[in-house]
Amino acid sequence: MNAMSFAFGVSGFARAAAGDCAQLDAKAAATILGVPIARATTNPGHSKLSPDNMDLLSCGYTEATTEPMARTLSYFIYNPVPRDFASV
Repeated sequence: MNAMSFAFGVSGFARAAAGDCAQLDAKAAATILGVPIARATTNPGHSKLSPDNMDLLSCGYTEATTEPMARTLSYFIYNPVPRDFASV
């Protein structure tokens, strides 16, 4: 089993929005996964993380195949609460 890790950064802070998952499109996800075609997985929507209700949005793509061991890409978009900005 192979695993890869990617980190993305931003220069400013904003609240995660449902459309943020579309910032990485299926073509880019397929390239990252090393497969010809990828499709978006169901987005469960926003969550709040304790202890301070940090905004979290989970996103994902999977290889477009019927193979049960298809490659998948999952990533999270999160925003620290304003009082935590200094430590981020």
